[in-house]
Amino acid sequence: MTPSHLLSLVLLSFTLIAAGCAEDQTCTPGEQSACACPGGGVGAQTCSGDGSRFGECDCSAPPRTCTEENAPACVHGVCAVSGGFAGCACEDGYTGVLCESCATGYQDNDGDSICQPGCALAGLDCGAHGSCTDTSGTAVCACAEGYTGADCRSCAAGFQDHDGDGTCMPDCSTAALDCSGHGGCDDSSGTSVCACTQGYAGPTCSACADGYQDHDGNGSCTPACDAIACDEHQLCDDSTGTARCECAPGFGAPEDGGAGCEFQGIVQDPTFTSDPPVWTVSADAGWVDPGAPGLGEPGSANLAPDAACSHDRIEQEMEVPPLSASGPLRLSWSATGDCPSAGDPAMAFDDVWIAPDPSCPNPGEVSNGDFEGTSGWVLSSASIQPNIGANGSHGLVLEPPASCDQAVATGSLSIPTTGANALQLRYGGLAGNEADISLADWKLAHLVARGGGVMETVTLCLPTVFKGAAPRLELKVPVMPGICNSIPRRFYFDDLALVNDPTCSADDNVVNGSFERTDPALGWYLSLPPVSGSSVGVLETTTSEAKVGARSLHMKLLTPCAHATASTVITVATPQNGAGPAVKYWYRMQGTQSPLKPIIGSLTFAKVPFTTTWTARTECLAPSMAGMPLEFGFDAMVGGGCALSISEEVFIDDIQSTTDASCPAQ
Repeated sequence: MTPSHLLSLVLLSFTLIAAGCAEDQTCTPGEQSACACPGGGVGAQTCSGDGSRFGECDCSAPPRTCTEENAPACVHGVCAVSGGFAGCACEDGYTGVLCESCATGYQDNDGDSICQPGCALAGLDCGAHGSCTDTSGTAVCACAEGYTGADCRSCAAGFQDHDGDGTCMPDCSTAALDCSGHGGCDDSSGTSVCACTQGYAGPTCSACADGYQDHDGNGSCTPACDAIACDEHQLCDDSTGTARCECAPGFGAPEDGGAGCEFQGIVQDPTFTSDPPVWTVSADAGWVDPGAPGLGEPGSANLAPDAACSHDRIEQEMEVPPLSASGPLRLSWSATGDCPSAGDPAMAFDDVWIAPDPSCPNPGEVSNGDFEGTSGWVLSSASIQPNIGANGSHGLVLEPPASCDQAVATGSLSIPTTGANALQLRYGGLAGNEADISLADWKLAHLVARGGGVMETVTLCLPTVFKGAAPRLELKVPVMPGICNSIPRRFYFDDLALVNDPTCSADDNVVNGSFERTDPALGWYLSLPPVSGSSVGVLETTTSEAKVGARSLHMKLLTPCAHATASTVITVATPQNGAGPAVKYWYRMQGTQSPLKPIIGSLTFAKVPFTTTWTARTECLAPSMAGMPLEFGFDAMVGGGCALSISEEVFIDDIQSTTDASCPAQ
C-alpha cells in the first residue's frame, strides 16, 4: 500500500499482548504495549508487577520493516514504513498506535469495534420533527412522536397530515375521542374532532347546537323555538323539551271549534263582577262592588276621595302577549266621578279592556307622522293639507277661527324602551304664532313660528319616564288672552318621527336640568303672557348668570301683575338606602323680594326665601310617586296693579330629581 492510501501512520515495536485486568488494575502484570519513541518510531512498555502502571518506553530496537518479528499488528489498518520506521496506516474512522480507537467524529457506541461516523459527520437532515442520534452505533434520525422515516418527514402509524401543513396529528385510531354517542371521529381536516350529528355541538357532542334544546334534561337535543314558525297569535314554548306552538296570552281556540287562535281577553274581570274580586285594593284606595250599578251590567271599582292624594291603587297583574303575537294593544275604560259626599267614591271605573288595535303605533313609530294619510289624528280646527311639507307633501295645519279659540290635533306615538329618545319634527307658521306640544297632558315644548314660509326642524328630548309608553300626543295652538277677535293664526307641522339623539341624556330624570340647550328642544315649557299686548317681563335661558355650566333660567318681572311660569316633566326618583325622592335646585335673586314659588304636580307652594347669593334648596316628593311622571316647575309673581314698575329677577340652575336623606322614603 502506498503512503497516499494511509490516513495515519503509527510506528510500533512489537505486537500488543492482550490480557485481562483485575478491577483495581490499570494493566495486566507483564503486559507489553506499544509506545511512541522520541524522534520517531515505536518502542515497548511493560506493565508493573502489581498492574498499577506501565514502565518507561523501551526505544532500543524499533522495527524498521513490516517483516520484522516485532512489526506492528494493525487492528483497523495495515503496516507501512514511513520515515524509516514501520507503523500502522489506519482506515477511515480509526486512530491509535494499532488503529484500535475511533478517530474524531467517529464512534463505536454499540461496542462492536467498528467505528461509524458520529452525528457531527453524518450530515443527516432530520427536518423540524427529529434530531440525529448515534447511541446505537449508527447515526440515524430520532423522530418526535407521530413522525417516522429516514428524515422524519412522514407520519407514523396512528398519525396523519390530511391538511398537508406538514404537522402530523393523531388520527381517529389514536385520538380515542368520546363523542357522547351523538357523533363520530373525523380527521379529514388534519385534526381529529367529533363530527356531531344534527342538533348536537361541542367538543364531545354533549351540548345542543344553535336552534336545539334539551330543556327536559333527558340528553336528547330537539328543535328549539328558534327553528319553529308559529301561526298568527301563537307563541312557541319548548320548556318541556319539545317545541310546540300555543296560543299567546289573551288568545285561545275559537269557540266555534275552528283552527287558529282568537283574542279572548287579557284583563281578568274587566267589568268587576267577580265575587270575591280578582282585583287588589291597596290600603284605603277604595273598594270593588260586584253589585254596584255599572255600565250595562252590575259591578264597578270605586276610588276613595283621598286615594289620589295617597297614590293608593286598585290593580291586578296580568300576562301580556308580546307585540309579535298580538300587534299593538290599546287600554280603554269607562269612568265617572263627581265631588264626593260622605261615603261616596271620588271616581268609579268599569269596562277596563286591553285589546289589539291595529290603529295604534308600533314601538318607535308616530301614527301618520308624515301626514300623508288621513288616519291617526283627531282634528279640531285643524286639517291635513297638501303643499305644506317638502316637495309639495302633505302637512298638518292648525288654524283656530278666533283668538279665543284653540286648534288641536291629537295623535299617538309609541316610545321604545331603548333607542329612540327624542321627537323630531318640522314646524312653521305665521310670524310670531305659537303652538304647544304635550304628551299625555304633560307639556313638552312651546314653539314660536318664524314666518315667511320657513319650516324649521327641532328635536325634542323625551322625559325618561315615557320609555316603553304610548302616550297621547297633542299639538295645539292655544287660546290667546284678551279680547276675542278674528286675528289670523296658522301653524304647520310635518314629518314627526321618533329618533335617537345623542345630545339627549339617556338616564336623566330631568330633561335639560342645567339649561345648557339653546334650541327649542329646551325641555321646559316657558310662559309669560303679555297684559293688554304689552311685555311685562323676561323669561329665558341666559348666559349672564350660571351656577354650573354656561346658562341658567332667568325670570324677570317688570310689573306686579306679571306672571311667569316655567315647567317640565320629571321622573320621580326611587328611594334608596333610606333616602326619599326629592328635587334639588339652586337659585338666586335680584331685587327686594321673593316672587318665586315651586310647582309640584297640581300644587303651588309658598314662596322660597329671598336671597341674592346662589342657594341650594330641596323639595321632598311623595315616595309613592317613585318612577312616575310629575310636573315640576316655578311660578314667579308679585301681585298688584300693572301700572307700577318693578324689577324682580330670579336665576335658577342645576335642577336634579334625586334622593335626599332628609326626605321620607316610605
